Amino acid sequence: MAFNGAKFVGDDRHYVEGVPRIHYYATTETQAQVRVDQYFNPVASKVAVGDEIRTFVETGGTQKTVQFIVLSNDGTDVDVDDGTVLGTTDTD
Repeated sequence: MAFNGAKFVGDDRHYVEGVPRIHYYATTETQAQVRVDQYFNPVASKVAVGDEIRTFVETGGTQKTVQFIVLSNDGTDVDVDDGTVLGTTDTD
């Protein structure tokens, strides 16, 4: 599958020069599919180096939240890190 812009929520309202922003994205794709170079190219004009893209991804039928950090963006080509799974615990 490809990037779906309808599932991306950019944080334009809190933009302060030099301060990273948090964006949100939801997909039925896996972390491995999303982390590939150029996946987020369609939103190159909305994300900056250092921004976080908090992504809700599919893993064997279970959703998980992965934090991707934008490593580079030349205006057309966006590269993110491999992603860090944000853990949750429910002991009851």
